[in-house]
Amino acid sequence: MKKWIYSAAVGLTVLGLSACGGTGSSESTAAESVEIPNPMKEAESSQELSEIGVSMEAPAEGTDVQYYIISDVVGQISFTWKDHAFTYRGSAAAEDFSGIFEEFEQTETVFDAEGTESGIRVRATVSGGRLADWSTAEAKYTLYTPDPVSDEDMGALCQELAGTSVPAEK
Repeated sequence: MKKWIYSAAVGLTVLGLSACGGTGSSESTAAESVEIPNPMKEAESSQELSEIGVSMEAPAEGTDVQYYIISDVVGQISFTWKDHAFTYRGSAAAEDFSGIFEEFEQTETVFDAEGTESGIRVRATVSGGRLADWSTAEAKYTLYTPDPVSDEDMGALCQELAGTSVPAEK
């Protein structure tokens, strides 16, 4: 009798495990195939960024330039400038879109830039990188590098970029 109960228990366990194994279970297959869409889409050029209300160009000396649109509201240009990696973002709709969640030093530098509402603000991260931000009447912009770039170089690059940060033609 004990042998029979033991065999039945083993058989039920095997049957239960094979049912949970997911080989052919439609619920398991459906759950495994669900994918979260990537909000970041590659764009061909800066022209596509103008379609979301921002006018952005890579700097003249920028290399390895790549264009993106994030969640249909943020334009991004990734590039290398003087051997440093940069991420340049702009949005006419989003409020906080820099994507930088680092601790910042207490001080900041503000550079004048024609066409901006209150100049270009440059802040250093505790880890040594730089984040700059500025806005125009139509959009907000940020420029970030994790690299130790001087405030002066960052300001000069931002002033070049802000010169292209004008209203996009709709």
